[in-house]
Amino acid sequence: MDPFGGGQPTEWWHVWLAAITALWGGLVGYFRRLQEGHEHTWISAIMHLSMSGFAGLLCWLGCMQFNTPGYLTAICTGLAGHMGVEFIRILQKRFTTKVENTGQ
Repeated sequence: MDPFGGGQPTEWWHVWLAAITALWGGLVGYFRRLQEGHEHTWISAIMHLSMSGFAGLLCWLGCMQFNTPGYLTAICTGLAGHMGVEFIRILQKRFTTKVENTGQ
Protein backbone atom coordinates (compact mmCIF):
# COMPACT_ATOMS: atom_id res chain seq x y z
CA MET A 1 0.00 0.00 0.00
CA ASP A 2 1.36 3.38 -1.03
CA PRO A 3 0.43 6.17 1.42
CA PHE A 4 1.39 8.86 -1.10
CA GLY A 5 -0.48 7.60 -4.15
CA GLY A 6 2.65 7.17 -6.27
CA GLY A 7 1.53 3.81 -7.57
CA GLN A 8 4.28 1.72 -5.99
CA PRO A 9 3.83 -0.13 -2.70
CA THR A 10 5.80 1.19 0.26
CA GLU A 11 8.39 -1.21 1.60
CA TRP A 12 7.92 -0.64 5.34
CA TRP A 13 11.35 -2.01 6.17
CA HIS A 14 12.71 0.92 4.09
CA VAL A 15 10.78 3.30 6.33
CA TRP A 16 12.16 1.73 9.50
CA LEU A 17 15.68 1.60 8.11
CA ALA A 18 15.48 5.28 7.15
CA ALA A 19 14.17 6.25 10.60
CA ILE A 20 16.82 4.25 12.42
CA THR A 21 19.67 5.62 10.31
CA ALA A 22 18.44 9.20 10.76
CA LEU A 23 18.31 8.83 14.55
CA TRP A 24 21.60 6.94 14.60
CA GLY A 25 23.20 9.73 12.56
CA GLY A 26 21.77 12.23 15.04
CA LEU A 27 23.17 10.27 17.97
CA VAL A 28 26.62 10.20 16.36
CA GLY A 29 26.34 13.95 15.76
CA TYR A 30 25.40 14.50 19.39
CA PHE A 31 28.38 12.43 20.59
CA ARG A 32 30.61 14.55 18.35
CA ARG A 33 29.27 17.67 20.04
CA LEU A 34 30.05 16.19 23.44
CA GLN A 35 33.61 15.46 22.30
CA GLU A 36 33.93 19.09 21.22
CA GLY A 37 33.22 20.14 24.80
CA HIS A 38 29.49 20.87 24.83
CA GLU A 39 27.80 20.03 28.10
CA HIS A 40 25.41 17.07 28.15
CA THR A 41 21.85 17.72 29.22
CA TRP A 42 18.88 15.50 28.55
CA ILE A 43 16.90 18.34 27.00
CA SER A 44 19.68 19.11 24.52
CA ALA A 45 19.97 15.41 23.64
CA ILE A 46 16.22 15.17 23.03
CA MET A 47 16.21 18.37 20.99
CA HIS A 48 19.17 17.19 18.91
CA LEU A 49 17.58 13.80 18.19
CA SER A 50 14.23 15.45 17.39
CA MET A 51 15.87 17.72 14.84
CA SER A 52 17.77 14.77 13.40
CA GLY A 53 14.58 12.78 13.08
CA PHE A 54 12.84 15.69 11.35
CA ALA A 55 15.77 16.14 8.94
CA GLY A 56 15.68 12.41 8.22
CA LEU A 57 11.92 12.57 7.58
CA LEU A 58 12.35 15.42 5.09
CA CYS A 59 15.11 13.50 3.37
CA TRP A 60 13.03 10.32 3.28
CA LEU A 61 10.10 12.17 1.72
CA GLY A 62 12.44 13.59 -0.94
CA CYS A 63 13.87 10.15 -1.64
CA MET A 64 10.36 8.71 -1.98
CA GLN A 65 9.45 11.48 -4.42
CA PHE A 66 12.41 10.56 -6.63
CA ASN A 67 12.03 6.76 -6.24
CA THR A 68 15.43 6.36 -4.61
CA PRO A 69 16.31 2.71 -3.80
CA GLY A 70 15.96 1.61 -0.17
CA TYR A 71 19.62 1.32 0.78
CA LEU A 72 20.53 4.65 -0.83
CA THR A 73 17.60 6.23 1.00
CA ALA A 74 19.00 4.86 4.27
CA ILE A 75 22.41 6.38 3.49
CA CYS A 76 20.83 9.75 2.69
CA THR A 77 18.63 9.78 5.79
CA GLY A 78 21.60 8.83 7.98
CA LEU A 79 23.60 11.75 6.60
CA ALA A 80 20.63 14.09 6.99
CA GLY A 81 20.16 12.91 10.58
CA HIS A 82 23.83 13.50 11.29
CA MET A 83 23.63 17.01 9.82
CA GLY A 84 20.37 17.78 11.62
CA VAL A 85 19.69 21.51 11.63
CA GLU A 86 22.33 22.16 8.98
CA PHE A 87 20.44 19.92 6.55
CA ILE A 88 17.18 21.76 7.26
CA ARG A 89 18.91 25.12 6.71
CA ILE A 90 20.27 23.95 3.35
CA LEU A 91 16.79 22.89 2.24
CA GLN A 92 15.30 26.13 3.53
CA LYS A 93 17.87 28.26 1.69
CA ARG A 94 17.36 26.38 -1.59
CA PHE A 95 13.59 26.53 -1.29
CA THR A 96 13.45 30.25 -0.48
CA THR A 97 15.92 31.06 -3.27
CA LYS A 98 13.81 29.12 -5.76
CA VAL A 99 10.60 30.81 -4.57
CA GLU A 100 12.19 34.26 -4.73
CA ASN A 101 13.47 33.62 -8.26
CA THR A 102 10.04 32.41 -9.35
CA GLY A 103 8.42 35.70 -8.37
CA GLN A 104 10.66 37.82 -10.63
